[in-house]
Amino acid sequence: MVSMSQLLVFYPILSAILIDSSTGSNEIANCAVQNGLAFTLGVVVTTLIAVLQAALGQDIRNWWVCRRGVGKLKLGAPLNEEEKKAINLYEQMKEFKEEQLRRKTERKAERLANKMYDEAEAAKRNAAIAEQKLNAVLAEKHFKQALKSYSQGNYRLALAKIEKAAGLCGNSSIYNFQGYIYDEMGRYMDAIHAYKLAKEQKEIDGLSDVVNIDINLGNVYMSIGSFAEALASYQSAEKTRQELGFPEDPDLIMNLGNVYDELGDPIAAMESFEKAKRLREDQRLPIDPKLTMNIGSVHWSMQEYDKALNCYIEAEQQFRDMEIPEHLMLAMNRGEANRALGHWDKAIEDYQIALKNHLDRGIPPDPAIYGNMALAMGAKGDLEEACRIGKKAYDLCQERSQQMDEELLIFLSEHCPDFAEAVCAE
Repeated sequence: MVSMSQLLVFYPILSAILIDSSTGSNEIANCAVQNGLAFTLGVVVTTLIAVLQAALGQDIRNWWVCRRGVGKLKLGAPLNEEEKKAINLYEQMKEFKEEQLRRKTERKAERLANKMYDEAEAAKRNAAIAEQKLNAVLAEKHFKQALKSYSQGNYRLALAKIEKAAGLCGNSSIYNFQGYIYDEMGRYMDAIHAYKLAKEQKEIDGLSDVVNIDINLGNVYMSIGSFAEALASYQSAEKTRQELGFPEDPDLIMNLGNVYDELGDPIAAMESFEKAKRLREDQRLPIDPKLTMNIGSVHWSMQEYDKALNCYIEAEQQFRDMEIPEHLMLAMNRGEANRALGHWDKAIEDYQIALKNHLDRGIPPDPAIYGNMALAMGAKGDLEEACRIGKKAYDLCQERSQQMDEELLIFLSEHCPDFAEAVCAE
C-alpha cells in the first residue's frame, strides 16, 4: 500500500503534467509518441496513477480528476462529466471545511466572550461587595459620631452624621436612631418615615424584635396628636414582647398611660403609671423622672394643679440627681402649673428656661412656649411685653401652618390693637 509521504514525492510531477495537459491519460500517451522523453514520463505517470488508485481507492481518483479539471480550466479547455463532478465535489468539500472553520471560530469567540463576561460580572460583584463593606465601615463610623454628638446635646451635628450613615448603608439601627433624632427635633413626619424604614429592614433581616421601633413610632404619633395610631403602636409592641417571652416593660406601660391620658381617661392613665412605678420597683430599676412627669400630667388633667406642680418639681430634682439633661417639656409643664396657680413670675421663668433648653439643643421652640409666656405676662400686667411675645407665637404658627391657641388669640385681639389691625388686613 502506497503511503501519503510516497504520494507527495510525485506531487510536483503530477501537478506539472496536469497544468500543461488538457487531455486524459490516453492523450498523454499519444503525445509521448512524438517525444520520447515525454512518452516515457507519461507511461511512468499513468502507471503510477493506476497503482495509487488501486491503493487509495476512489479518493485519489477524485483528487486526480479534480486536479486535471483545474488544469483544463486554466487552459480554457472543456471538461468532461467526471471532471465536472470532481470539481463540484471539491467545491462542496471546500465550503464544508470553511463552514466548519467558521463555526469553530464562532464557538471559540463565543467561549471567549462568555469568559470575558463572567470575569466582568465577577469583578462587578467583587467591587460591589468591596463597596458595601467600605460603606458599612464608613456608616458605622458616622453612626458612632452621631451617638457621641447626640449625647453631647448637639442634635444638628448628630442628624448630619446619621443621615450620612443612612445614605451609605442604612440598617435598622441607623434608621431607628435617625427617627429618634428627627423626633427630638420636631420633624415628626421624617421620624415616622425613618422608623418605618427601620421596621421594614428588621423584617428583611428576619428579625421579629421590633418592640423598640413600635414604641418610638408610638411616641411620634403622640407628638402629632395621632393618639389612636400611638395606642396601636404601643399595643403592638406589648404583644410582641409577650410573644417573645419578655417581662413587662414599665416604660411601655408608662407610654400606654400617656395615651389614655390624652384620650381623656385619667383613671386608666393613673392605673398604668402606678403599674409602671411598681414594675420599676420590682425590677429594681432606677426612678424614671419621665414617669414622675407623667403622673403630674394626670393630676393636671384632673385639675389638681398643686399635685401636678409637686410632681414636676420632683422630676426636676430627679433629672438633676441623675446628671442628665431634663426633658424638654418639663420646664414648659412646670410653667403651666405655676400659671394655673397664679404664680406669674415663676411661670415666666419656667417658660424662659424651656426656650433656652430648646435653643441650646438646636431645636426650634414650640410656639406654645411663647404663647403661654405671653399669657402669663398679660396676667401679670405687662401688656406691652405680652403683646410682643404673643405676636412672635402667632408668626411661628403662621410659618409652620400650626393652629394658634384660642386663648392667646383672644388675648391678642383684646389687648393688642396693632395685632387686630394686622389680622384684619390679612
